[in-house]
Amino acid sequence: MTQSFPSEEIPSESAPTLQARLIALSELYQETTAELGNKNIGITKLYSRLNDSTNAAKVTISELSKNNKDLERDLRWATQGRDNAEKAEAMAKRELNAYLDNQDTGVRLLHLLTQTLYLE
Repeated sequence: MTQSFPSEEIPSESAPTLQARLIALSELYQETTAELGNKNIGITKLYSRLNDSTNAAKVTISELSKNNKDLERDLRWATQGRDNAEKAEAMAKRELNAYLDNQDTGVRLLHLLTQTLYLE
């Protein structure tokens, strides 16, 4: 990156100063290029990690969504099962009450018949 200047345009005393500045700028350029290269590598690694994290988050969200749907379905089925069980229980109670009412009527009738027989 060194550049030569025609000596007639530049006074001889400033040429070494300009040469030193050019060398310093060249070194700074090389250092800056190396730093930028390292930072670019770091950015690339971070970008890769970000993509990996994004993909993992997408998989996790997908799994959680599936689990949520499964749990909602199970809850719906459990609720429907509970409703059906409550209906069946209510029907069994009605049948039992009807049966007991019929038995009470039969027992009362037998009781009346026996009282009638004793009275006669």
